[in-house]
Amino acid sequence: MPSVYYVRTDGTVAAADKSPDAFGPPEDPGGADRCLDETTFNACSGANAFAAGDAVTFSSLGGDFTTELVIPSAGGELPVFYVPNVGDNSVLLTVAAGTALTNARSDITIGSAIAGNVMTITTAGANGINLSTATQANVIIRNVTVTAASYGIVSAQVLTTVTVEDFTTTAALYGVYFYQTVFSSNSSDATIRRGTITTGAIGLQYFDNVTVEDITIVNVSGGSTSGVLQLISCVGDVVIRRVSAAADNVDVIMPGIAVNTSTLDSLLIEDCTILDGSAAIQFLDGTCPSGGWGVIRRCLTSNHTLAGVQ
Repeated sequence: MPSVYYVRTDGTVAAADKSPDAFGPPEDPGGADRCLDETTFNACSGANAFAAGDAVTFSSLGGDFTTELVIPSAGGELPVFYVPNVGDNSVLLTVAAGTALTNARSDITIGSAIAGNVMTITTAGANGINLSTATQANVIIRNVTVTAASYGIVSAQVLTTVTVEDFTTTAALYGVYFYQTVFSSNSSDATIRRGTITTGAIGLQYFDNVTVEDITIVNVSGGSTSGVLQLISCVGDVVIRRVSAAADNVDVIMPGIAVNTSTLDSLLIEDCTILDGSAAIQFLDGTCPSGGWGVIRRCLTSNHTLAGVQ
């Protein structure tokens, strides 16, 4: 049967004793003695690996977490990972350098399913959350606030299906940057929704199908100069709706929405607000979707420019 495990930064349970000693509850008195700490959580592999359907609940009652979380990748089928509200509305993960949270698992949810229960992740290093291993499938990241030097949520790996939702990022280059280096042999779908990029851009490369909706991009000064929302060499169907890119001090060569269109089956852009940049919407290769149709409707721009559209 699946189990729910608890983690506090002052937890005392050894990995070998996590069943049933780390079943919580994490509240005091004695809560630390019913929880793992983050270092022990990182080491739960082999005979101590989590089982399919398990959930891991992080509690702020022992204090803030300051060690990089590396979601264990060893074991059989993979667990679901939650960070819900336990004694506080947020869990704080603050590391001095390096990546704050690394995941190599498929079939995983990082973040609470409960609205308002937020994991706040801060690092002075380059990456906030890194999806580090190729061919991760069914990854959901939700209800997180991420601050990092360069990339909020990032991956250079093939991601079969990935969703990022209900999030806020602050990073100098990209809030969300999934730059797959090759096309996936399987369906490779990305959904980015209900988010705020306070500094940075969104970049997606080599996905089959993409949905980006209900996104506010506040400021991209100092970020990429290729567009506040960039879709590079994607195929299949792309839907972009309710994206606001009211960027401050945006580089003059930067378009608002930049899309390689020649490889797409279809493109829908609607209800977007682009208030800066040299082009509101730019088709980088200057052609229409190969599937034969594209629609742009109900979009507000400050310069009324559609660059490279045929």
